[in-house]
Amino acid sequence: MKTSNKILLITLIVIAVFITGMIITTRIMLHNASCEAPAFSDEEFVQQVFSYKDFNSLKVYGHWSIDIEQGDDYSVILYYPEELSDRILVEHYSKELIIDSNINWHSRRGMFRAEIVMPQLKSIEIVEGSSISFEDFSCDHLNIKTTGAAEIKGRNSSINDLDMVCDGASHVNLRRSKIVNATLRLSGASRVELTMNGGTLSGTAYGASSIVYYGEVAKQDIETAGAVSIRHR
Repeated sequence: MKTSNKILLITLIVIAVFITGMIITTRIMLHNASCEAPAFSDEEFVQQVFSYKDFNSLKVYGHWSIDIEQGDDYSVILYYPEELSDRILVEHYSKELIIDSNINWHSRRGMFRAEIVMPQLKSIEIVEGSSISFEDFSCDHLNIKTTGAAEIKGRNSSINDLDMVCDGASHVNLRRSKIVNATLRLSGASRVELTMNGGTLSGTAYGASSIVYYGEVAKQDIETAGAVSIRHR
């Protein structure tokens, strides 16, 4: 076998082992989160309303299911088992709303839940494995940062400049929103879906990251390394 063929074969084997390792690691993370979690029924949930106002950013720790809607006023409502109220922390610092829980668990319907209404959305950050959906926003600039097995879905929104950093097994689905310019920095097994609207798609993607974009771009400039997949549909 030629030396060049041997190098190619070794490279393909290394990539395959890397992807397999990422998949196994992700499954273990999700399995452990489920196994460590106590079970609660919906009847054990209580509702708590917070009066925080004047925020445009959200930072979430732990495992939450959060819906964010655009509105003229502010609203923050949390749902959780009453006996775990001492495990929940909600803070308002500058323009940022921080929601934290230090327990991983899944009930029949999912995780700790929150419903948020806010006029503007400028930043979303997830640490660990929360799921966040947002809709009906018009963003001049939106920052998204995720770690772990996080999930973000954006619908019916327009974003002029998107800056996204994803690490781990995150999945960001913005297919149902329109983005002019997007700068991505992806690593691990992150998956991103975008609908572009004529601007620039740039950044870096490493590991087993996947980028699927719809619509049109004026320029695509993404530096890749590893088993990265970039597809235009």
